[in-house]
Amino acid sequence: MGLTVQRSQKQFCANDSGFTFIEVLIALVLLTVGVLGFTKLALTTTATNSYSKKLTSAVTLAEDAMEKLRRQALSSTLTSANDSTETGIGDNGVFDRQTTVTGGLNQLTTLNVVVSWTENGAKSVTLTNLLRQ
Repeated sequence: MGLTVQRSQKQFCANDSGFTFIEVLIALVLLTVGVLGFTKLALTTTATNSYSKKLTSAVTLAEDAMEKLRRQALSSTLTSANDSTETGIGDNGVFDRQTTVTGGLNQLTTLNVVVSWTENGAKSVTLTNLLRQ
């Protein structure tokens, strides 16, 4: 003898505890907003990392040129003859470097190094140093 349980269709629907369409729609909207926010964060981080890498490379190139000029100043007098312009240097040849020397013997000499590149507009790093020769 088996026991038979009968439920009416009306009683089954009244006890249904699923999600409504509105609840699912709101959950999808919140999920979409979260994913879009994360995507924007990832894109901004990538762009900032790229800029930071180029800025670090530019500062290194400027420091190298400044150190070279300082070493030359120890053994000889720097003049505008020491000015130079280099293009296509550094990482993948994206940097230009210009060095200028103003002043001379028995004067306060200004050493100026400018490294520039293009990334979302023109960018540059400038180092200036004063020497007594």
